[in-house]
Amino acid sequence: MVYGYPSPHLVSYEVGKAKLEVVEQGLLARNKLLSMLKSNLVVTQNRMKLQADKHKSEREFEVGDWVYLKLVPYQLQFLASHSYHKLHPKYYRPFEVKERIGLVAYRIQLPDSWRIYSVFHVSCLKKCLGKKAALILVLPQVIEDGMVHADPVAMLQRRMYKKGNVAVVQLLIQ
Repeated sequence: MVYGYPSPHLVSYEVGKAKLEVVEQGLLARNKLLSMLKSNLVVTQNRMKLQADKHKSEREFEVGDWVYLKLVPYQLQFLASHSYHKLHPKYYRPFEVKERIGLVAYRIQLPDSWRIYSVFHVSCLKKCLGKKAALILVLPQVIEDGMVHADPVAMLQRRMYKKGNVAVVQLLIQ
């Protein structure tokens, strides 16, 4: 019970089969302890299920609904323009649901410039509630090798410093 292994199959004891009173009392105590452990496990499992179900939300979308798309920036290389993934938006602009695939997958209408598969699990989608809540965030443009395409506007500053025995140049680019 303590280490999570299934308990060995123990045959329940029937009263009066033991020849010694001490053995009978020990077997009765064992049966009482096993029944108490089983009932405590059922109560604990029900409590854990109740707590886990508090955080679940059943989501279902119809064809034509608008949904926000949740993407993980550190898994998609073209979203990771810098190493601070926590600063990226959690959900991207609303998209239209084109097709339901199975019980938990949906195909959404993505722009042609995005190189992402258009079928997503329901956990990656969030229902768009009206026009007032529409937050439009555009994904960065990517070049052919999957990296973020960014054109520098100007060089703001330049400095040199010594790193070990080598002179290093740093540029501040807008």
